[in-house]
Amino acid sequence: TETKSDAHEIASSMLMIEGAFNVNSTSVEAWKSMLASLDGAFMPVASDTNKPGSVVAKEANEVAVNHLLTAFGGGSPDSAAFKKSVLTTAADKAQWRGYRSLSHDEVDALAKALVVEIRKRGPFLSLADFVNRRVGTVDKTLPTYDEDVNKALRGPLQAALDETVNQTLLGSADRKVASAAAAGFAFPEAATISKTLIGPAHVKQADILTPIGPRLAVRSDSFRIRAYGEARDKNNNITAQAWCEATVQRTPDYLDPADPSHAAVNITGRSIPYLEKPVNRSFGRRFITTSFRWINPAEINS
Repeated sequence: TETKSDAHEIASSMLMIEGAFNVNSTSVEAWKSMLASLDGAFMPVASDTNKPGSVVAKEANEVAVNHLLTAFGGGSPDSAAFKKSVLTTAADKAQWRGYRSLSHDEVDALAKALVVEIRKRGPFLSLADFVNRRVGTVDKTLPTYDEDVNKALRGPLQAALDETVNQTLLGSADRKVASAAAAGFAFPEAATISKTLIGPAHVKQADILTPIGPRLAVRSDSFRIRAYGEARDKNNNITAQAWCEATVQRTPDYLDPADPSHAAVNITGRSIPYLEKPVNRSFGRRFITTSFRWINPAEINS
């Protein structure tokens, strides 16, 4: 009947995701399927009048990208119309209305650029490592200066966006806002931004992560294990061989259920319980076997 301070810990310890996506994937096709998940989706759009009842659901003719709960001012320009209109100035209203739509070619280019960034920066040990920029010293005397600046300015997803779908918005000097005081900063490059950065036309990594974020992970909780065994006679000749494959899954429960699944390993200053059983401190969560089969050696060789 009352809110508990550890309620979110208890709830999260009982949640499992079917088909989580590993951000360390370097498959262009896999990333395309994730990035295009809103292909043809209906988006809530408010008319220019903004009167009650003016919000309607409009079907995007491409892959919708919306950084607002409700887009304002009509629908979005498709990729061809956007590219044509955005070549004028930052005051072009097409950059500030509706929502952005990406063509399949743009999604393909984005997926390829993202895989390049992942190969440069990965493997990522946490989602924060994947999303955030790499804070550190940027030395102009080093040959890696340009790459170091790119990593310090933005994470891999934002870098891929800026190299592809945002290029039109970032390609000219008159679209950038630069402070004269930035010259005195240790990292002046961070003070130079696009004039349309907050507009719906400029795609931010948050716009992409909002629909797919709940399915992202840095590792899997299911593992395929293959094993080999053989029997030998007294002369050490092989008389029998066998190959098997098991799929095991890590569960939220600890090996000894006496400790609740939301118990912390060793974190101070929190109200949640700590692990008490030595076996749980040593081995952690319980694994279950979800499938097992004997396999042909040809499957290994192939």
